[in-house]
Amino acid sequence: GLLEDVGLARTLAQFGFKASWGYQLSLDQVIATANKGQPVIVDFPPDRFAGGHLLVVTGGTADSMSLADSSGLNMRTMARARFLQLWGGFSAVATPR
Repeated sequence: GLLEDVGLARTLAQFGFKASWGYQLSLDQVIATANKGQPVIVDFPPDRFAGGHLLVVTGGTADSMSLADSSGLNMRTMARARFLQLWGGFSAVATPR
């Protein structure tokens, strides 16, 4: 499914993107990438967020995260500490092929 790492990579490929994904980026690296204009897809796994969730980090600071969320929750910002409680460590950066 889409909530699985491989499922996300396959979906991005179907839309003409290649994905650099995994668990190697720190939160500071995710923020730096997003702040350079490259949004980063992240996960909130089911054991940390009911049902699991994918959303996009669009930027951030030392204290807060800027988010794009297509769910009904419409999360736009989140305190860094709260984000770290929910984040499973997965990140994906999509670039056009």
